[in-house]
Amino acid sequence: MICTRLVVFVNENVIVAFQGEQGAYSEDACVKYFGAAVNTKPYLDFQSVFEAVERDEVTHAVVPVENSIEGSVTQVNDLLLDHDLGISGELIVPVKHCLMVAKGATEETIKEVLSHPQALGQCRKFLQRHVEWRTIASYDTAGSAKIVAESKRIDLA
Repeated sequence: MICTRLVVFVNENVIVAFQGEQGAYSEDACVKYFGAAVNTKPYLDFQSVFEAVERDEVTHAVVPVENSIEGSVTQVNDLLLDHDLGISGELIVPVKHCLMVAKGATEETIKEVLSHPQALGQCRKFLQRHVEWRTIASYDTAGSAKIVAESKRIDLA
């Protein structure tokens, strides 16, 4: 099992920022930490998440700081040092990756695999069994799934 350790940092009146698309692991962590009724707000990148807290666009943010396979999420740790925000909580989230494809795709038709660099690293052993597949780093795992679904390409996972 892959686990990602996330930290939660504060302000006050509960709108929670996370990096990625709706359905991202970090949004799942928001719900686990704050409850199902939490209002979440997605941001494209980690920098934008930190800036949203500083500008009071949101009251809290949930960001990954490390995971059990790839280690520290360096960009987030650097941002924690660069911004005057405190960590108010911590949560360990089990992560389970799936290879998602469009209807009609098979392992034989796949040529490219799109995902967040952390997820690609976490899936390294599986991907090494498919050296013919080219990996492409994307901004988010949920966003990658959305791109695959919308593209309907049988060569993309």
